[in-house]
Amino acid sequence: PQSNSAATAITLSNRKQFISDGPHYDLIANIAQEEAQSIMCSEFNLEWVTICNDTKLGPDVRAMVDADHPLLLEEGENQVALQELLLSSGSGGATREEKKDEDDCCERTATTGVSTNTTKATLLIATGRGKVRAGIFSRQHLLTAGIEIGTAWHFVREARLRNWGVAVIDPNARGEGVGFDTFKRSFSRLFVADD
Repeated sequence: PQSNSAATAITLSNRKQFISDGPHYDLIANIAQEEAQSIMCSEFNLEWVTICNDTKLGPDVRAMVDADHPLLLEEGENQVALQELLLSSGSGGATREEKKDEDDCCERTATTGVSTNTTKATLLIATGRGKVRAGIFSRQHLLTAGIEIGTAWHFVREARLRNWGVAVIDPNARGEGVGFDTFKRSFSRLFVADD
């Protein structure tokens, strides 16, 4: 008797029957990772912030952060909100941007003089080497065991229960060969106010 493949759960033992190794696996895994990230953002009030978008260095580097993270306040329509925060905090609206290299956006450090979450402990989550992206610990486990097993779901949930901030960086955004450099730049951009 044939099984109804639409109702069959993908497991470690049958995964290759449904998702072959190689480009097909990578495509399905990438779709699953993007969907898992979207669900985590929605469930835990996280938003994407761009760390660096210099195309000469490679693909964009982004991180999932709390909706009140200062970098989000610097972007686009949120700049008005940032200016209001700066003025109300008595800093005189002084926003300073330093550039070490005009062409390297990743080296830029923005100092706003105010952070909406400076007194909140923050959980920093970074994935390991390979093809896993922000918040994903194992593509195989994501595909065969689900979002709670294959991602940082439990860690983010526990951080929220403790009223901690969350920052999920993507060291593999530009490939694992430059993962440590991407990690350092992301950490600096998210947490270091002055170099």
